Amino acid sequence: KEVLITTTHKCKRPYGSTKGTIADRENQIDAQEDQIARLYNMGKQKQVERVYFGGLSMDMITGSKSRTIWRSNDLDSLKGSHVYFRLPFPYRIGGAHNRASSLLGRIRKIGNKLDDLHSISINMEKPKKKELLEIGNPQKSLRDWYDDLIFKNTEDHPPLLGAGPFNGQKKFNQAQKVMHQALTQPKRLNRDETIHIAESLLEIYNRSSNK
Repeated sequence: KEVLITTTHKCKRPYGSTKGTIADRENQIDAQEDQIARLYNMGKQKQVERVYFGGLSMDMITGSKSRTIWRSNDLDSLKGSHVYFRLPFPYRIGGAHNRASSLLGRIRKIGNKLDDLHSISINMEKPKKKELLEIGNPQKSLRDWYDDLIFKNTEDHPPLLGAGPFNGQKKFNQAQKVMHQALTQPKRLNRDETIHIAESLLEIYNRSSNK
């Protein structure tokens, strides 16, 4: 069954709701829920420090809660250490699984809108040459880029939710800063805000793709 989306033009998603590339990505994000929940449970056993790092306020986790090995003003001591990164929650929202569910809801909502806007832009540019069902590769590149912003520790940037060796020279990029604000704001994302965030991300993605 195809899923209707709400945009300035009424159209249908080019993929089925239970299979296909969009569903695959949503399943992949769902699979991250336990992993994210574990990030928000780590404070019970490990040292958690809120730091300003790479241009953003982040929670960084490492070591043991019973043995403090670093302070937020001494990030250099972590060079090469395996650390966990997570978004700081500005408000209380249940337990770790509730926090993970809240984050995934926003990630999915923004990601779906990003897909929608990208699909529309491609078909407006080449309405007769490329049908929606034929845009798998461009969409996959966009989705991989979006998922990497959040979950992947790359050569260029640390993850918003993930882990890797600490490198104090890495910076969060502009798209990650957009996502950080969207995922940590205390109020719910409404439709207009979601569209604005997705438009900002698509603009950044298009600029980076055209370099």
